[in-house]
Amino acid sequence: PWDLFAGCIDQQIMSGRGRVSDATLVCRENAWKVHGLVAPEVSLADFAASLPLADEMMVVQGLTRHKHADIAESDGVQMIVHFELLREGSQMVHSVQLWGLDGVAPITASFLSYLLSEFRGVANVAAGGARGFGNIAFDSYAPGSDAPPLPGPELYLATVEARRAEMTDWLMAKCDAPAAPQKPAKGRRGARATTESLAEETPL
Repeated sequence: PWDLFAGCIDQQIMSGRGRVSDATLVCRENAWKVHGLVAPEVSLADFAASLPLADEMMVVQGLTRHKHADIAESDGVQMIVHFELLREGSQMVHSVQLWGLDGVAPITASFLSYLLSEFRGVANVAAGGARGFGNIAFDSYAPGSDAPPLPGPELYLATVEARRAEMTDWLMAKCDAPAAPQKPAKGRRGARATTESLAEETPL
């Protein structure tokens, strides 16, 4: 997970191997972008003409948020809420990339494979999931041009099982580590006061 996402640890910023794109709606406006992935055997003009416009694929739904005036000391307010949604059956194209100047470790690729399989099992995106919004379905991710296919999740899962205790101890040690001292406040007066306070608390 760290190699894929990275972040900041021990005051060092590290970059991850993962690159995640936005999902692109398959519509007439985006025909130029998704043509090669969705229908490369069809000319771009014919493909674009077969697609609906983006605004034709949108629908607005509304609901009323109740005040609950029957509940004592309720501070809620009643309002009408609108949601802008994609119509059911809309198609989107999405991609992820593994990238690194020094290559990508097989276990990192295996972890991404595990994430994608878990995501496919949940298959829910965006907000409003409690109301049934955002349910999607998708096939397995296909390798891009000249890209090797991802390995299965087995390597990652086996590594986690074999090093479970070691990883748990490392994480718990990080949780128990003392907090880093706060940065001095901006301004001469604030900086001097903070420095003096640290000097009093820090034994020499």
